Amino acid sequence: MTYNSSIPSIIRLSEEIDLRISSPDQAEALIQAIENNRTYLGEFLPWVPYMNTLSDSITYLTQSQVNCAAGTELSYNVYKNNTLIGRIGIHQIDRSNNNASIGYWLSEGAQGNGIITTCCTTLIDIGFEQLDFHRLEILTATHNRKSSAIPIRLGFFHEGIMRQVERHGNQYFDLNIFSILKEEWKEICKQNI
Repeated sequence: MTYNSSIPSIIRLSEEIDLRISSPDQAEALIQAIENNRTYLGEFLPWVPYMNTLSDSITYLTQSQVNCAAGTELSYNVYKNNTLIGRIGIHQIDRSNNNASIGYWLSEGAQGNGIITTCCTTLIDIGFEQLDFHRLEILTATHNRKSSAIPIRLGFFHEGIMRQVERHGNQYFDLNIFSILKEEWKEICKQNI
């Protein structure tokens, strides 16, 4: 399944914030954002030690672009005033069961302003309305309180903790698993009108 043209390549969320679909031409901006936040991001994300060069960034974004074209992911870079400050996407798409996972990260200095909450809301809407998923989930490291607060704020159900499921170097992290169903999201949207 490939995404049709109804999925926008650029989503303007506010005067300052927009989402731009993954593309290798954003590789320099991505590696710079990672480099500027390496210590912070490395505390929670297992891929940080493997993203070190412009070539790594180009390879990653090229594969993301291929995955987006194939319909196996839908990922965006988050920009604030034309500076890349994070990423968000729909991943682990399971079309036999119509579910997927939303993942995100944001530069440490950009946090606390509702940016990822707004980005998540947009991707949840796309996931349920345009991609017709039945269920979406968000996984967060249990010790990442800021990240874990987002699905709770959005009305996701905390299903539990997956013990030692994600490897970070020589240690394993526990992950929270949060989920929301299409009908639950519709109800939340009705209440917020």
